[in-house]
This record gives sequence, C-alpha cells and structure tokens, in this order.
Amino acid sequence: LREERRKLLVREQRKVGSQTKDDGDEEIRILEEQLEMKTKQLQEIETELFDRSSNIDELKKSVEEVRGELNYTKSSYFMEKKKVHEMRSSTQSKTEEIAGNTAKFIGGGFPVSSVPSTAQSISAIEGNKINKAIVIPKVTNSRPSKVLPKGWNPSRQALKPFLPTVSELRA
Repeated sequence: LREERRKLLVREQRKVGSQTKDDGDEEIRILEEQLEMKTKQLQEIETELFDRSSNIDELKKSVEEVRGELNYTKSSYFMEKKKVHEMRSSTQSKTEEIAGNTAKFIGGGFPVSSVPSTAQSISAIEGNKINKAIVIPKVTNSRPSKVLPKGWNPSRQALKPFLPTVSELRA
C-alpha cells in the first residue's frame, strides 16, 4: 500500500515537473469549465427534486382523500347490506313457517333433505288386520336411522371435475 502511494506520488511529480505554465493554465481552465457545468447540473437536479417532492405531497393528500371516501363507501355499503340481510331474514322466517314439510331438490330432481315433522308419525303395520293405522309416538331420546334420499347410491365414488385439480397435476 505504501509502495503504491509512493509510485503514484513519483508519477505525479514527474508529470508536474514536465508541464509548462501554459499547460497548467490550460488544465485549470478545463477543470473550471467542468466545475461550472457540474454546478449547473446540480442546480437543475435540485429544482427538479423540489418540484417532484411538492408533487408527491399533493399526490399523498389525494390518496388520503380517496382512502377516506373508500372507507366511507365501504361502511355505508356494509350497513346497507346488513339492513337488507335483516329484512330478508325477517321475511324468510315467515315463509318457512308457511312452507312446512317441503323436500329440497338439486339438479336432476333428487331430494337432498326434507324438513322433519314435529307431529307423531302414523304408519300402517302389515299383519295387523284389525287396525291398519296405528299412531306410534316419536321418541325424542332415540337417534333416527339415517335415511338416504331416493336415488342416492352410497357405494358410488364422488364425481371427478372436468379439469384436473391442482393436486392431481402435481402428482
């Protein structure tokens, strides 16, 4: 490191020793022109930076205004959605009482489930010739047997989608 500095110093001393006064003046004039040019560039950059920073401040203010408007719009939207949901739920409870025991169907007409009845079930027992309709009370403590909807095949595998899933593509 010291040797490199010493070599640089010797090289500069030779360069200065070989230069004439006119060469030194010419080099000083060139360096002064470069300094003036760089100071002009620096001033232009400073003015551009000032303009952009003021523009950025204006844009930040407008973004804050838009955020405030968005929050207000979102809150009013969700309040309105909540009111609509409450109104629908209050009217739906009335229609469900009217509907009673109705089966729910999916595409193809297969019943999925039905609303259970609270009344006692009436069934005819074969083999009883005297009274064909006997009222059997419904026991609330017992578990009802699982009744599959008509047309349901438990041994059939699930349907595959038309397109492969992500997990199938990775495999």
